[in-house]
Amino acid sequence: YKPVMAIFEERKNKIAKGDLNVALIQGNVAQDVKWDPYLAQDHLSNYLRLTRLAAKDRVDLSIWPESAYPYSIRLDSLRTEKFLDREKLPTPILFGTVVREFENNQNKASYNSVVYADADAQFRSVYHKMHLVPFGEYIPFKGVLSILPSLTAQVGEFAAGTEPTVFDVNGLRFGSLICFEDVFPESARRMALASADVLVNFTNDAWYLDSSAQYQHLVFSQFRALENRRTLLR
Repeated sequence: YKPVMAIFEERKNKIAKGDLNVALIQGNVAQDVKWDPYLAQDHLSNYLRLTRLAAKDRVDLSIWPESAYPYSIRLDSLRTEKFLDREKLPTPILFGTVVREFENNQNKASYNSVVYADADAQFRSVYHKMHLVPFGEYIPFKGVLSILPSLTAQVGEFAAGTEPTVFDVNGLRFGSLICFEDVFPESARRMALASADVLVNFTNDAWYLDSSAQYQHLVFSQFRALENRRTLLR
C-alpha cells in the first residue's frame, strides 16, 4: 500500500520539462538486402528523404533504427568530421550504426552504437550497446566454440560498451536501449539512473520476419516504460 501511494504522489507532483516533437523514421529495409553494398546509398537516401519530409512538420529530433546508417564510422573521427560532410541537417538525428575503434590504423574493436548528430551535422556523443546478443554479436566461450566453424561462421564480433550514455536534446535527455536491451530491466534502469527523461529502443525487428517475436518484443518495451515511469519510443 505505501509504495503505491508513494508512486501516486510522485506522479502527481511531477514537473514537465517541456515539449519536443520527435519523428520516428522507419525505412522498412528487408533483412536480406540490408547489408547489400550496392544498395547502401539507396537505403541512406531513403532515410534522408523521410527525415526531410518529417522536418516540414517542425520536428525537433529524428530517430533512425538500429544500424540504419549503412556504413561504419570511425570512433576517432567523431570529434573531427561532420555527418555526411554536411553543413546542416534537416533535424538533429539519433541513429544506429556500427562504430569502429582503431589503434595504429588497425581495427581494434567494433560496436553496435547509437550516435547523436546535431542540426549542424556535428557528432555530439555516442552510446555503445552494453548487452550483446550471444551467437549474434559475439561468440560466448570463444576459445572452445571457435573449433566449430559451421556454428560460428555468421556470428559478428562486437565489443560491449562499458557505460550508459544519455543524449541531451534541447534539455531533454534520451537513454538508448539497442535491440533486445529492452528485454532486461536492469538495462532500462541503468539509463533512468543516468538521468534519462525518455527511453528509446533502437531496434531492427526485420530479423523476426513474420513470427510473433516482433510483437513480444514490443511488450517488453511497454514493461520497461511502466517500471521506470518514463516515456519510451521505439
